[in-house]
Amino acid sequence: MRVVPSSDVDSSPVDVVPASIDSLIPFIYDAAMTPAMWPSIMAQVAALVDVPAVGLRTEFLDVGTMRQAWHGLPSDFEARYVDGAWKDDPWIKASPRIQTGRFVVGHEDLESVAPGIAKTAFVNELCRPFGYNDVMGAVLLRDSHTLVTLGMMCSDPGATVIRRAKWISAKLVPHLQRAMRIEVERVRREARSNEFSRSATTPAFWLAPDGTVLFCNHPGEQLLRRADGLQRVNGRLTTADAHEARLLARAMSARDGAAVRVSVGSGSALAVTVSPAPRESGAALRVFAVPLDGGLSTDQPQRGLERAFGLSSAEARVAVCIATGMTPKEAADHLGVAVSTARTHLLRAFEKTGVRRQADLVGLITRMAQVP
Repeated sequence: MRVVPSSDVDSSPVDVVPASIDSLIPFIYDAAMTPAMWPSIMAQVAALVDVPAVGLRTEFLDVGTMRQAWHGLPSDFEARYVDGAWKDDPWIKASPRIQTGRFVVGHEDLESVAPGIAKTAFVNELCRPFGYNDVMGAVLLRDSHTLVTLGMMCSDPGATVIRRAKWISAKLVPHLQRAMRIEVERVRREARSNEFSRSATTPAFWLAPDGTVLFCNHPGEQLLRRADGLQRVNGRLTTADAHEARLLARAMSARDGAAVRVSVGSGSALAVTVSPAPRESGAALRVFAVPLDGGLSTDQPQRGLERAFGLSSAEARVAVCIATGMTPKEAADHLGVAVSTARTHLLRAFEKTGVRRQADLVGLITRMAQVP
């Protein structure tokens, strides 16, 4: 998972100076479209509640990224959190058992959903040395794709601070929930755009379950205009050759995708690979059309990966090793690189090909190599 610290959200945060809690609310919706505003908004919330640190934590579970927008966290604390302590964060582990929108006050409340939280190393070895003896907050959004939490780090909040925090959260949490839904949708649209741009040189198509072309990149659009090999008929991706059209339709209906050979007018052919599209793209299927004379053959899967998905040579070599059944350590030993380097190349191969697991990567490479 990639973790983005608060300092990386934007190098020049936008200042927000509201006169009251009510005047802060419009800025919350502005921040949904301009994330650079979040740290300043969190600074205002911290001042209103009178706690040293307040922040948002957004985890995109299906994309594998997490970003934070905090005010008041010491750089050393956040560095340790980003470097790995987040994996043991008991507040996040307890979140599935906390009602969305409910404001939780301190470890005493959390004990009911996360017994023993006050004894965890996260609390005693990370939080307390920095003077954070307690935490308040709420789960803003939670579904199978996204987890968004609001946190307030404090020392020993008295009754006045707790009362103020509850009152302010009652005013802000509904707006934060709506704003974060807007931001999550915006991030997913951007992810779809990134998914689209990663395939800038190979014809690529994103389809609905019935084969309707939802969108394609520029090389894909040029290929369809030529109607050479692949073509669009009644909005659906198909081929002029009836037999190849049936094979392509069968590949689209296959659960894990498939690959087919499609003839083109020049006498060469396209290796057309069909696979499930990444969820964030908004499509059901993703199709790449790689010229077979461009290097994709059964004995050159590495060049096929480089051509179709833009993998570097090092990334493609690791991916091919994994496809042959090697573990990341075995691949590292075989290629003469560190295990950490092999894992990094593998993760980048996952990102560029849109797969989530090693088994999916193996299936993709196998399909590419088995083009009839």
